[in-house]
Amino acid sequence: MTMTAMIAYAAALTIAAATPGPSMFGVISSGLARGTSAAIAVGLGVALGDIVLAGAALLGMGALAAAFGWVFATVKYVGAAYLVWIGIKMWRATPEHVSGKTTETHHSLRFVGLGAAMALGNPKAILFHASLMPLLLDLSSLTVADAGIILLIHPH
Repeated sequence: MTMTAMIAYAAALTIAAATPGPSMFGVISSGLARGTSAAIAVGLGVALGDIVLAGAALLGMGALAAAFGWVFATVKYVGAAYLVWIGIKMWRATPEHVSGKTTETHHSLRFVGLGAAMALGNPKAILFHASLMPLLLDLSSLTVADAGIILLIHPH
């Protein structure tokens, strides 16, 4: 893998990480509702889920995206419509008042699992890996060391 390809991939990954998505909102809402430790655990789960998605893309998900690009485009537009519908629904809903903190104890492992589930079901992350990774990186010429570097820089 060339240095130019690695820089292009890292730049695209940085832009993707800087734009809020469902995982970012999950981390923020966990932090607001359950505290800093829950937010950190959810963030760790999101990072682990993203590593799994990147690994799947490295193992061939990009080839599926190239062969069935119209399916991924359809999923993208359906997902966008769904998010708009949820946003409108939340905007029109009456706000609820939450009184105080919950006294329920929560385990960090549960929040890590929640974060991983959010990452694995995140259409933004799936589409990033399925569409941009094969465009920016020549997956057929990657070595094991290249794949390791990609997985190391990936958790955002």
